[in-house]
Amino acid sequence: MSFVASPDQCMFFACGGPKPLRFYREMISVEFLTTEEFVRSVLPPGFEPVDKPVGNISISAWASNRYGSFDLGMVSLQCKHKGVVGGWMLTIVIDQDMGAFYGREAWGEVKKCGSSQLFRNGYTRSGFTKRGDVKLFELEGRIRERGRWRDCIRKSVEVHCINSN
Repeated sequence: MSFVASPDQCMFFACGGPKPLRFYREMISVEFLTTEEFVRSVLPPGFEPVDKPVGNISISAWASNRYGSFDLGMVSLQCKHKGVVGGWMLTIVIDQDMGAFYGREAWGEVKKCGSSQLFRNGYTRSGFTKRGDVKLFELEGRIRERGRWRDCIRKSVEVHCINSN
């Protein structure tokens, strides 16, 4: 059974607290090439593959002013809908029940509970994502740009609610 939130419900989900929703995120990710046939086989109706079938695997650590801290692993594909290019999340494995529940119920995200962890050691970032005893993926990378941290490694996002009336 599918669920499509109304504009008022979306506003409530985004603005359900007294303060703006804030997220802090640190992530390691890698892009991969796949086949157009695979992309077509997993996209929902109305979505189409982009010219170059690219996906992304990421492991990230999040903190928010409403949902606490959590780590998650995600697999997504680039696609388009009505000509607009974007991404489709095949799966999100998250290590916190509330984050999984909120993402599924509020946004329709394909979140599953599991273990995901991001490790930091100087300029090295590594991590894994697993469900049960099965490790789904593992990433490791050294993050440098001209000998210093890249500004884009750490992201801070703030969501402000605007009344649509």
